[in-house]
Amino acid sequence: LTSGQETASPLATNAMCGVALFWPLSHEALSATSVKVTGLPKGLKYDTKKQAITGTPTAPGKTSSVKVAVTTAGKQKATFVLKVTVDPLPEWAKGQFAGTVDGHALTMSVGSTGKVSGKFKDGITNWTFSASSFATNSVTVGETNLFCRATAKGTYKNAKKKTVTVSAPIAFELVARPDVSPIAAEGLGDFADGTDN
Repeated sequence: LTSGQETASPLATNAMCGVALFWPLSHEALSATSVKVTGLPKGLKYDTKKQAITGTPTAPGKTSSVKVAVTTAGKQKATFVLKVTVDPLPEWAKGQFAGTVDGHALTMSVGSTGKVSGKFKDGITNWTFSASSFATNSVTVGETNLFCRATAKGTYKNAKKKTVTVSAPIAFELVARPDVSPIAAEGLGDFADGTDN
């Protein structure tokens, strides 16, 4: 490192609005330095313990020059400039969706920033759920998946006509494939039985 230098780094990433990001910053000197990261897109931050850029971008359509200021144990200083581009959530992933969770009909909506809300009915229990963003995404040949996890909250009337509140984890995905129309929200099978709170 040359003290005070600013270097354009080949490191760059594309994040997606409404989808959580975990981007480790690997550099041979990081473990022995102090690191300050500035210029991150809205919704992202630098996690010093994990040495990674984390969070969920909330504003699409912009490429940010992110500065990583490094100070070594020997007090040498350098700044690396990284590029982070925030892509919008795909149009197919926004709007109203219908699917199933363990065989129960589910309806949900997804906003432009990835906020998810929905509901379904399991026998006598009415469930609602929400999440501020998608947990992750994956792209394979001919298919794109957006995964989401949330805690569903349900209410029902017991034998004494009292309202009981229950909760359970829920996970689902939105799938984009050329052979699937319309896009469906699909339960991933780990919806658990509710437990009284």
